[in-house]
Amino acid sequence: MAIKFRTKNVEVSYGDKKAIRDISLNIKKNTITALIGPSGCGKSTFLRCLNRMNDVIENCSIKGSVLLDEQDIYGPDIDPVELRARVGMVFQKANPFPKSIFDNIAYGPRIHGLASSDNELKDIVHNSLEKAGLIDEVKDRLNDQATGLSGGQQQRIALARALAPNPQLLLMDEPFSALDPITRDSLQQEFRDLQARLGFSAVMVTHDMAEALIMADQIAVMQDGAIFQQGTPVDLLESPASAYVTGLLETPRRQMRAIRELGA
Repeated sequence: MAIKFRTKNVEVSYGDKKAIRDISLNIKKNTITALIGPSGCGKSTFLRCLNRMNDVIENCSIKGSVLLDEQDIYGPDIDPVELRARVGMVFQKANPFPKSIFDNIAYGPRIHGLASSDNELKDIVHNSLEKAGLIDEVKDRLNDQATGLSGGQQQRIALARALAPNPQLLLMDEPFSALDPITRDSLQQEFRDLQARLGFSAVMVTHDMAEALIMADQIAVMQDGAIFQQGTPVDLLESPASAYVTGLLETPRRQMRAIRELGA
């Protein structure tokens, strides 16, 4: 399968402090890659490298290469604003803009000039809400404030907003962790189905190994700013590289044993 996005020997520093050390990672087309590891290991810092969100952080410096379709996104001819139309992002907290539902979804298409008419913009908003599984709930109140929606609905708004510019890669920073278990399970499955149907690539930060095993085609285990092990879910389950990786796998293995015992 072709490579969509890859990093080569990426290092990130904040002043004299090195946060990311020598990360090389291939992200294939039409796949989900999960980054997992303890808090402070560099998962979110690395994720922000992939659409230049670190540009706005003072004293942040980046070395190495970050390539989208073999083009270095840190090259002098790359416009970071234009890049973020191709590489979208969904954060842990939905944080909808203090605007209407419609204006939240229309924000990206407007700043990137993706709609040539009001009708085309309406179509983009409608299609994006449909992809996020929210259109039936909000189609008659698109002028209402997005901040008045429930937590699960706000996260769907964040997803629809990220999808509206039709990105080639979607970055997700623990997007389901703040949701209740039922809503989280539902959104996980819906997102996996959506990604398979639309065919974009995604990179997802999570602290939950069970979530990574369920959703990802590739898992990269991070520790102390570096990737410690990477492979498919089966690779990790069959050949954990250390006691640390084995420990991450213990909870989902225990859950699977409990399910099997209930069915016995």
